[in-house]
Amino acid sequence: AQGQGIGTTGSGIGPAYEDKAARRGVRVADLRSKDIQARLRARLVAANAELAFLGAPEVAWEEVEEALSVAKRLLLPRAADTARVVREAVRAGKRVLLEGAQGIMLDLDFGTYPFVTSSNTLPAAALSGLGVPWNAVDEIIGICKAYTTRVGAGPFPTELYDGKTKLDPIGKHLAERGAEFGATTGRPRRTGWLDLVALRYAVQVGGMTMLAITKLDVLDGLDEVAVAVGYRLDGETIHEFPADAEALGRVEPIFERMPGWARTQGVRRWKELPREAQAFLDVIAEYVGVPVRIVSTGAERSELLRVGD
Repeated sequence: AQGQGIGTTGSGIGPAYEDKAARRGVRVADLRSKDIQARLRARLVAANAELAFLGAPEVAWEEVEEALSVAKRLLLPRAADTARVVREAVRAGKRVLLEGAQGIMLDLDFGTYPFVTSSNTLPAAALSGLGVPWNAVDEIIGICKAYTTRVGAGPFPTELYDGKTKLDPIGKHLAERGAEFGATTGRPRRTGWLDLVALRYAVQVGGMTMLAITKLDVLDGLDEVAVAVGYRLDGETIHEFPADAEALGRVEPIFERMPGWARTQGVRRWKELPREAQAFLDVIAEYVGVPVRIVSTGAERSELLRVGD
């Protein structure tokens, strides 16, 4: 990826994690420290030297001081030892739900490096980040669309693209019906058929115990649907997800194609789903090795069903 942009949101996540790894970041607990201003002044000198080298305007201390004041006012009254809060809830037998914000393929260690975020996005990272023991977890639910999307640069084997400047008709169908625009940037997401090789890899490294398939209704009305069940790479057929992004960018997907269906939108009972949609979900579960338990069939919270109900 040298010389290429990786398509980040440009919101400063990378520099923040760089500061964390260099042990110079500011934590919420540090806002109570008596020497916080002295630390920030010293950090500002180094930061302004970097900005000057890059030809960017320097940051005045007054701006930092104002940001610090706002952070203290907003955060400190709400600050708590969240690890202790959650541990006490677990010990008390309460139900605790942890929700990740990004997909496993953006994980710094197990994602499509270097086209990744700056943190770990596996379920295990939620536990280590929050201070919850691994044996406190009952279920890990993998949430996956009925097709694949990606924002920004990076390899995308099943992308539906005409090879020039725009999505092909099915890719456009998925983007429009699925309202596929980046939540932070507003950029159109790249769309493609569901990649079961990538999904199985995500399930394996994430330790998922079940899947929730979302946006099944986006596939409504298509004559045919497809899933990738393998790749061709350098003349060979492979069924494992490549660790190298360059190799992943060269694979050709092997598709299993199935009949489409007319309508699933709003369906809330498994037995009312079209047989073709049920078969599609069965293929997913069989390939990745964990059951599909939940399916969403619309944008409303109530538009979901439990498989088998």
